[in-house]
Amino acid sequence: METLFSDDVPHRRIIWPQHLVYVLSRWHVRAYDERKARFADFVLNRIAECALPANAADPPAIDHLDVEWQTSVEVAIQPKPSLFKAQQEVVARQFGMSTTHAGWRWSAAMRQCLVKYFLHQHRLDIVPSGPHVRVALCDPALAECYRFSDD
Repeated sequence: METLFSDDVPHRRIIWPQHLVYVLSRWHVRAYDERKARFADFVLNRIAECALPANAADPPAIDHLDVEWQTSVEVAIQPKPSLFKAQQEVVARQFGMSTTHAGWRWSAAMRQCLVKYFLHQHRLDIVPSGPHVRVALCDPALAECYRFSDD
């Protein structure tokens, strides 16, 4: 049984675990959810109980069907464009950025299903504002594409 914040009571469901991932200071299991017929991430601490069904068969070989796990997305950040040039250089050093033809950049390829966690952890999933914001996405459209949903 797993408790979802979008539901008022826990639900029994059958999931087929594929990967364990540690993100946002907690463990998640990447699994195929039979009820929703899709791959999803489940926080291990929210799983109240688990059992192997009496008629359990070998798990299906479905990992290759998880497109979000198999797809790599390049995420690039830059110093916030509104900073002064000297401030941008300080931020670039702080975040280990390299200079490119387009200016200071740090980039990494990550699994598509993990992009939303990275953006959330670094507060890149919201419209940056205030003097404390030092970095920005090079491609702001990523924030829209990889926002957490309510399900």
